[in-house]
Amino acid sequence: MKHSWLIGAMFCTFSVSAEPPNIDFGLPDHDLDIPKILSKIATTDSLECQEVLELVPPAWTAPFGKLRLEGTIVPRLEVLTSPKSPDLEFRIHGIDSPEHHCKVAEFEWESKDVDWLNTNFTKKVDPRYLPPGTEVKVGPGTPDFVPISELPKFVPAAMVYSEEHGFYENQGFSAHLIARAMSRNQNEGQIVTGGSTITQQLVKNLFLTRDKTLERKFQEVVIATRVWQKVSKERVLELYLNCIEFGSGIWGIGPAARYYFAKDARDLTITEAAFLAAIKPQPLQGELVRAGKLDLEESGLAATIQTIIRTIRRHE
Repeated sequence: MKHSWLIGAMFCTFSVSAEPPNIDFGLPDHDLDIPKILSKIATTDSLECQEVLELVPPAWTAPFGKLRLEGTIVPRLEVLTSPKSPDLEFRIHGIDSPEHHCKVAEFEWESKDVDWLNTNFTKKVDPRYLPPGTEVKVGPGTPDFVPISELPKFVPAAMVYSEEHGFYENQGFSAHLIARAMSRNQNEGQIVTGGSTITQQLVKNLFLTRDKTLERKFQEVVIATRVWQKVSKERVLELYLNCIEFGSGIWGIGPAARYYFAKDARDLTITEAAFLAAIKPQPLQGELVRAGKLDLEESGLAATIQTIIRTIRRHE
C-alpha cells in the first residue's frame, strides 16, 4: 500500500506492507530551503482503520482477545518553527474529527469488554505503585468511593480544567494533546509528557501499567476509544476522581481529602480542590508541601492553583 505525501513543496512516498510488517518513508536527498517561517506539511490519502491496524506489530495487539476497527482517517501532520526560536510545534489533523476517526467494532481485553466500568466493581492497585506491604483498592465497590453527584461541582471542574479542556468533546484520545506532547518532548530532548487524556489516564490505572513504551501507548489509545463508545463522560470523570494517585498510597479523592485536609471530600473548598488538581501530575509535590519541605510559591504550585481557580470561575 503506497501513499504520496506532500511536505512543503516536495513530494515523498510513504509505503507500508503487511508481510513482513514494514513502513518506509522516503525523503529527498537535498536540504529544504527554509523560509522565514517554515511550515512542513505531511498528508496522505484516506486510510482504512482496519488496514492500519493490520500493520501494527503482533505483540502490540496480542493482549486483545478480539480487536477490529471501523472507519477511515486522513492523517495530516504540520511542523512549524521560526528563525527566532529552535523550538518546533507539531499539529495533527484528520484522525479524531467527526468525519475521520476510528471506531472499535470488536473488542476484548482479559476476556471482557469495558462495560464492567459501569458496574459496582472493586480493583486492586498494582503493588508496584504502592509502598511495600500495603494494599489499596479502588472503585465504586469500596467505602472510599465518592459519587460525583455528592461532590461540589468545582471539584471535578478543577480536575478537567487542570488537565484537559476538551474532555467532553474528545473521542477518548486527543490529537491536539498528542501533538502538544510531541512538541514539548522534542523541544526538551526527553519524554516529559505522554499527551494522555483523562480517559487514557483512567485506562492506564485500571487496565495497563505505567511503562513508557509505544506498545503500551497504542493499547491505551485503543482501550480509551472503546471506553468513549461504551461509558459516559460523567462516569469516566467519576472513576478518574476516585482511581487516581494523589500521593504515596493515596488513591482517590476521598483518601486525598482526608490526608491533606483532614476532611470529607464532599466538604472541600475550591482552593483545596485546585491544590489537589495541581499536584496530580506530580503527587510527591503534595506530600512535600504537607511535610513543610516544599514552598507553594517557590514550586510554582501557588500560581497553578490560582490559574485553576480563575478558569473555574470563568466557566461558572
